[in-house]
Amino acid sequence: MAGKRRKRHKRTGVRKLPLLIVAMVAVILSVALISQRDNLLHKSSVQDERIRELEMQIQKEEMRRLEILDYENYVNSPQFVEDKAREKFGLVYDDEVIIREGKEKEWIDPPTESAPAE
Repeated sequence: MAGKRRKRHKRTGVRKLPLLIVAMVAVILSVALISQRDNLLHKSSVQDERIRELEMQIQKEEMRRLEILDYENYVNSPQFVEDKAREKFGLVYDDEVIIREGKEKEWIDPPTESAPAE
């Protein structure tokens, strides 16, 4: 009988080894999966931040586009031509008076039309 017990004892020891191997593999896989999950969560948060930044940039560019459209409308208007003529050439309407500031304020009368000298 003693011999049979030994065989039975050896069999249970052999049965524990595969169970131990399966448990170790399960632990290793669990650690690997948790690590990958954390890595993916980090990447996801980085990508979410990048998405927010790009959405803000899109809003800024849309505002800039609207400003450019407004400026384009202004450039194509008669008001733009008038403003540039006043700014660059000092042109004024006949009924306007220009006041310039310097050491002393002086009035400058608008030019009067006269016949060109020949």
